[in-house]
Amino acid sequence: MPRSTYYKTLKQVIFNRDRENNVFMERVIQINQDSRMRYGAPEIHHLLNQKGYQVSLKRVHRLMKKADVRSITVKKFRPTPIKEKVVERKTF
Repeated sequence: MPRSTYYKTLKQVIFNRDRENNVFMERVIQINQDSRMRYGAPEIHHLLNQKGYQVSLKRVHRLMKKADVRSITVKKFRPTPIKEKVVERKTF
């Protein structure tokens, strides 16, 4: 490791924003595990705001992406009815 890198890491300061992001990321991971990976960013954002944390939806999206946290979504099968009958054309 270069000498400059060594001294840079000694003087490294953790910013308040990074500290908050770490706390929020822990909360996001915990909420995701408690919900059995069902909740997405909007629901996690709502729960964090209910608990008193002031965090935006975009920040929750960003933290979920950074922590590789995803919700499990299963699309429902919805058969689409055919509105028009298929008419065969006669070719001569």
